[in-house]
Amino acid sequence: YGDILEQDTLWIQDSDSFMRRAMTRTLENDGLDRFLSMYRYNNSAAERAHRILGFYYYDSGRYGNAAEQLLFSFLIQSTLIAEELARREYGYSVSGAASLIDDAGKRSELVSYMADSDFYRMVYYLGSALYGDGKLRPARELWGLLRGRSEAGEWRIRAEAQLSSPYMEPLRERRP
Repeated sequence: YGDILEQDTLWIQDSDSFMRRAMTRTLENDGLDRFLSMYRYNNSAAERAHRILGFYYYDSGRYGNAAEQLLFSFLIQSTLIAEELARREYGYSVSGAASLIDDAGKRSELVSYMADSDFYRMVYYLGSALYGDGKLRPARELWGLLRGRSEAGEWRIRAEAQLSSPYMEPLRERRP
């Protein structure tokens, strides 16, 4: 996946991580809705690499790295969803994360995309990675997106448990 990320222009151009820090600060300080109103990134070729690396880093206890990768995956997936909604509905604009998911849920092709791209799992683990990195507020906000969403399945159940009493899942891989 490293080869794919080397072709991700924003990832490479932002090697000093200025943009990554700015995005994380926005999420932490201003919340998820503000984050989605400020940032867009359409790079579907790199999305899966960010997501898979994020899961790997989470499983190995590298929560900061996991959050960074999963934040890019979230941004790319949200951008693709928003662009598809705008393509289908003239004048569409994202009014918030919950409404983006609600609106996507009305379109069968986006429901399929979200299932195929592990959208709900990615949202859950982005929240968990942020929690593991000491950022409870954005973690709770992300888990809250999954609350009550039957379509999120297992990830709704896990998110609701985290909202009741946050915890760290056991590591699946030993940390090097």
